[in-house]
Amino acid sequence: GIFRLSRSCIPLLRPSQGRIVNISSLSAFIPRASKSVYTSTKFAVEGMSACLRAEVAKFKMSVSLVCPGFVKTRIIEKQIGEKL
Repeated sequence: GIFRLSRSCIPLLRPSQGRIVNISSLSAFIPRASKSVYTSTKFAVEGMSACLRAEVAKFKMSVSLVCPGFVKTRIIEKQIGEKL
């Protein structure tokens, strides 16, 4: 997962003072009924990114978190039960 990949990449990114970019979801910030497992995993990505950002700051590295919102797809249409 993102923890192992981040940990593996830090030594490679240190010389260039690189950036780690993690992908989460708006669900980390906007919880919805019946989505507790998904929401908690996305919240964990947000928390891990915040901690990692503090840890790699001493190497002048950064950590970004991208949280895309809903995208019009057939999967979303099935979840909400109507055509978008």
